[in-house]
Amino acid sequence: MKKAKPGTKVRDQLSKLTFMLQKQESLIIGIYSLLLLTVILKLTWVAILLTPIFLFSVITKDKVQLAFYLGVFSLSFDQIFISVGFSLKIHMLVFLVVALALIYQSFKQRKFPPLLPQTIVVSLFFLLVFSITSLFPAQDKTLTVRFVASLFYAVSVFYMTFVFLRNRQQVVNTVSALIAGMVISVVVGVEQYIAYYYNLPFYGGFGIFNPGNFVRPAGLFDHPNFLANFLLVAIPLTIGYTFWIKGKTLLKKVLVSVSLVSLIITFSRAAYIGMTLFLAVVFFFTKGTKQVLAWAKYLGAVLAFTVVGLSSLFYLVGPYSLVDTLANFSRGGGGSRIFLNRVTSSADPFAETNAERLLIWRAGLSMFNDNWLLGVGLENFRVRYAEYKLPDAVLRKNVVAHNTYFQLLIETGIFGAVAFAAFWITVFFKNFKGILKATSNSFYYYLLLGGMSALLGVTFQNLTNSVLYYPHTWFLYGFILAVSALALRKR
Repeated sequence: MKKAKPGTKVRDQLSKLTFMLQKQESLIIGIYSLLLLTVILKLTWVAILLTPIFLFSVITKDKVQLAFYLGVFSLSFDQIFISVGFSLKIHMLVFLVVALALIYQSFKQRKFPPLLPQTIVVSLFFLLVFSITSLFPAQDKTLTVRFVASLFYAVSVFYMTFVFLRNRQQVVNTVSALIAGMVISVVVGVEQYIAYYYNLPFYGGFGIFNPGNFVRPAGLFDHPNFLANFLLVAIPLTIGYTFWIKGKTLLKKVLVSVSLVSLIITFSRAAYIGMTLFLAVVFFFTKGTKQVLAWAKYLGAVLAFTVVGLSSLFYLVGPYSLVDTLANFSRGGGGSRIFLNRVTSSADPFAETNAERLLIWRAGLSMFNDNWLLGVGLENFRVRYAEYKLPDAVLRKNVVAHNTYFQLLIETGIFGAVAFAAFWITVFFKNFKGILKATSNSFYYYLLLGGMSALLGVTFQNLTNSVLYYPHTWFLYGFILAVSALALRKR
């Protein structure tokens, strides 16, 4: 009888262990897939029953980290939800499972998750406190309670992101999950754009694929600007990650280019400017001719692929040839004409959209002057707007401030806005310090470049958008803090 070679038993045991782990992961992913399907099909009670089963499986198989990745993957599925008095979204269900599993795991192991930096804790505490106190002056208190809960959820996503990024592999898996979710929303967005023009019969029957009677696609979000906001988070992180990875050059560039095409056809003007901030960040921090040339080569190829992809798309939906579209955007099909109009109207204060927003902001300033201490209540701007509406304004109902930070100032008062400003400034400087201190051209260095670009891009777009509660933005804040801490630790 032959003796086993040294190490054979160990390898066999490791193989068995790997196989068992893969089976356990398959089980978790399988249950998640069922949960996702039931939410898509609006099987409310089935989804509610599946959620504790998912939680039990995550706890017993000790796969809370995997559940977190699935939550990140779900961030782009904003319009996949069930109605339970409010829109209970798939990412909410998954992050609820993650939070409960994390609490159980912490008590079981008597080891509590890492604490956030003190300045972050203090600023978030006061932001939440002044959001709650805004309930007192609120006319629609039910609406304020709902959005206070939304803010608590967003902050919990921020904290869980900070907790679950403890090493490089976890960061890689998290970015991969974000990219996978982004790809699905990008594909749906392009499908919506083409289907709108060709009036494809299948697409109208599926709510999540149908952008409504408008040329601008929304992906799996409820508005084109919100899809653009998500892409402003995901694309810079994708670029930072893929630039660091060696090999598969064509695939990386095509992935980024298709995502940029999807961003462009949302026709979000602020998002265009937000995305160009990536270039400013990259070339501000990049040192050395070699690295500058490497970035120029990579981004030049991405830009070329994007132009070809965008022109091909405009050709598909427009009456003119590809050559005409490339030669003169203004003569292109519907998409290219709208693209040109959206860009040229950005700086025109008399353009219809811009003029209306200026009137809204003037009304908002009067609202703040009357309610500067406690605000009007979270999400009560729309409730009180009719009192302050200027005579020339067209919009009357369900009006938002079209500026996340201005709306927060009006709704929570001066102290709530100051608390958020302190939080944002802390995140910014942590990111800035992480880039400066990280090993040049390292994994964390490139991701933090992407993080800084995403932070500035999203912040700029939010100057014309009202999206305080969207979890992908709070995921970004947590991602930046966690990766900055890892970069400083690895020096």
